[in-house]
Amino acid sequence: MIQGVLVAACLIYILIIAAQAWDRPSLWLEGFLIGAALAAATAVYWSRDRVTLDRWEKAALWAAVLLFLGYALARLGGLV
Repeated sequence: MIQGVLVAACLIYILIIAAQAWDRPSLWLEGFLIGAALAAATAVYWSRDRVTLDRWEKAALWAAVLLFLGYALARLGGLV
């Protein structure tokens, strides 16, 4: 059931991104990249190999943590 909900959410987000790109053509590249990332994340989640899925989930979690830390440090340093 979670896989079905994930695919539905991904499709909804891609439709929102497409609507934004249609309204603001300058966002088409960003929209395309985000849509591709969402599609790739959904495809990885559909993987039957739990070891691979576990590795990707851990990598995504640590990437999010490190990006947040980088943003906080940039904010603290006055770069943002």
